[in-house]
Amino acid sequence: MKALTSFSQLESKLNEAEQKRSISDDEFRQSLSAWYLSPEVFDETPKDPLSSEYKDYQLRIYECLALKEYDAANEETVFDFDRELRCPYPYSTESAQTVGMHLIGYGWLIKAMDLPARSRILEIGSGYGALTVHLASMGYHVTCLDISSSLLNFTKARTAHLPQQVETICGDMATAEIEGTFDAVIFNASLHHSPEHRAVLRRVNTMLTSNGIVAFAAEPVVPDHSEIVPYPWGVRLDGLSVWSITKWGWLELGFQESYFVHLLQDTGWKLTRHILGLTGQTDVWTASKARREDTFATGESTSYEYSVDLETEVIRLRKLVEGYEKGRFIRFSKWLKGRF
Repeated sequence: MKALTSFSQLESKLNEAEQKRSISDDEFRQSLSAWYLSPEVFDETPKDPLSSEYKDYQLRIYECLALKEYDAANEETVFDFDRELRCPYPYSTESAQTVGMHLIGYGWLIKAMDLPARSRILEIGSGYGALTVHLASMGYHVTCLDISSSLLNFTKARTAHLPQQVETICGDMATAEIEGTFDAVIFNASLHHSPEHRAVLRRVNTMLTSNGIVAFAAEPVVPDHSEIVPYPWGVRLDGLSVWSITKWGWLELGFQESYFVHLLQDTGWKLTRHILGLTGQTDVWTASKARREDTFATGESTSYEYSVDLETEVIRLRKLVEGYEKGRFIRFSKWLKGRF
C-alpha cells in the first residue's frame, strides 16, 4: 500500500474513491485498499495508551479528519428507510465479494459461539440488524442496543415477521441502562466505535450469566506494529476507515493484538481466537469468565487459545505452498534469463 504523507494527497484519493463508488462497490473498496494515511502527518503519539492524554490525542486525529468534535451522536446513520428495507445492507452493495464475506462472517460467529437453543443475547451496536435476523430466526432471544433509534426501528421492521420478537435499547454502549443478564454479549463491528471501550467491557462483565460469553466479530484487531494502527489503539489509517470518518463522521478505531488481548484478560476473561483462515475480518474472539486456576496458569502473559477450522486451514496452507512454488518458478526463470 502507498503511504500518503500530506492532506492534499488524501483529498485527491478520497475524490477518486467517490468516483469509483459511482461505478461499483468492488471498485470503490479496491481504490481505498491501495493506500493508507501516514501517521507522520500527526503529532507524536503519547506513550501510555491508558492515559487521558492518549485518548485526547486520538480524538484530535478524528477531529482533524472529520472536521468536527467527537460526539457519540455522530454515529447516527442517515439512510432511506423504505429503500433499505427492500434491499438492506450488505445486499444493497450488489457485490458478491462483500455479501459473501459478510455471510461467511455471520455463519462463523454463530458456529464459534455454539449457544444452546433459546439463549438470551445482547447485541451491542446492532446497526442494520444484518446479524440480528439470523440470530432471531434461530429462536434466540435477542436484545439490540444501538445509539440510533432509526436503526433500531429498522431492525424491528426487518424482523417483524419472525416468531421471536427482538427487543431494543436506544443509547450509548458506555452509559445505556441495561437490565438482566445474558448468555452472550456480541460486538459485531461495533466496539471499535467507542473511545470508552475499556469502560464498556468492564460493564459487560456484570451482564453475563455465570457461563456466559462475550463474542467479538469483524473487530479490527491487527498485528502489532501495523501500518494501519501504528499505536496500541487508535484511529485506523487505512483508506476505507479514513473515508468513513470524513464521509459519515464515524469514529473508526483499531486495536493492536497485544493491547486487545491484555484488555480482555485484564477484565478477568479467558480468551479464545477462532480463526477461519480466509481473512482477518472473519476472525471471531470469544471470552468467558476465567476460573481462578486459569488466571494462575496464564499469569501476566498475552496467551490465548486457538480454535482453527481444519478444512479452511488446509486451503490456506495449500495456497501458501502454491504461492511459494510460483515464486520459486519466477525466481528460477529470472535466473535463467540472466544466464543466457
